[in-house]
Amino acid sequence: MFVVAFHALLRVSEMTDGTHNLKSTAIEFVAHHWTPAKALQELKHIVLVNFGTTKTDQTGQKRQLTWFTSQPTPLCPAKLLLDFLQIRPRDAHWLFCDRAGLPIKKEMFVKYFNLSCRYALSQSSSYATHSL
Repeated sequence: MFVVAFHALLRVSEMTDGTHNLKSTAIEFVAHHWTPAKALQELKHIVLVNFGTTKTDQTGQKRQLTWFTSQPTPLCPAKLLLDFLQIRPRDAHWLFCDRAGLPIKKEMFVKYFNLSCRYALSQSSSYATHSL
């Protein structure tokens, strides 16, 4: 979630149970990569993330983010998103959800973000969820 959030410039409310939470239908696989499993097998990803309304959208225009790579790295957002889609409930309404298909709570996101920062960074107090 953190890598996808960083690369897509997502706000916490677009990943958690906020009013602008991304739905699972926001993700598209382009060309002949129609399933996460197929895209992972071929290691060629073209992933579109479609945004509806967002908190900062002043014009009402929908926007789209495109990720593509032919040699994914360990922190490739397209590969990580495809990996995540393999383990999340297939019929979940929300893109980022728990095992029951419910949206991730903001409190949970903040808790694990802070734990991750403390684990990985010596200056973890310099980072907060608004920094994503």
